[in-house]
Amino acid sequence: MYLFNITTTNEINNKLEQINLETGILTENTILNPNPVFSAGSSIWGDNIISFGVCSSNFNAQYSKKLYKISPWGEWTELADMHVGLQTKGEVVYDGNFNSKLFETDVANRQSSNISWLVSSPITASSSDQVFLNFETKDGFNNGETLQVYLITNWTGDITTSTKTLLSANIASGSTAGYDANFTFSGNVPLTGDLSNFRIGFKYVGGYAPTPKTTTYQIDNVRVYKAKKF
Repeated sequence: MYLFNITTTNEINNKLEQINLETGILTENTILNPNPVFSAGSSIWGDNIISFGVCSSNFNAQYSKKLYKISPWGEWTELADMHVGLQTKGEVVYDGNFNSKLFETDVANRQSSNISWLVSSPITASSSDQVFLNFETKDGFNNGETLQVYLITNWTGDITTSTKTLLSANIASGSTAGYDANFTFSGNVPLTGDLSNFRIGFKYVGGYAPTPKTTTYQIDNVRVYKAKKF
């Protein structure tokens, strides 16, 4: 799992960090983020991450047109600018082809609904293991709960056809005027079923119909672990 565009007291850092979901170890990439922004959209394209928008300034609503491709080894490649700098909407793309409507280009043509997924690398466990997930979240400018977490099995390379099980976890809520000072702990969530090859997926559902849901989230300290046996 990759972390970037992280804010601390309204300051953005230019780090690119990776969490190994099998070991919980966090490493910092030597290649820095050339375009740190607030609340950037992101999606998956093949083996790469696509980063786009949103605010280049958190105080005067200056929007970025920049579009970057991030390789699995952390190299940033600047792509052609988006047509306009607006609040961005993205979809996860799995077939290796860009959708020409991936980014909105008209303020009056806001998407009624938008679904984005953040999916981990594959994780393995034996049938005798007791496996748990935990993580932390912050919500910002909350106008409706939009984040869920899933156990994904029978991965097909396409999130729509893979097997997904909704997990019961505590997710941050209620921060309507900004971000809470503290993260919300998910609790230790048991993972059951066929865990011979699984993934963890965070699903964000936003949009503007029938009512706007544009809550932003920060996810941190994602950990999958096995209970120690005595």
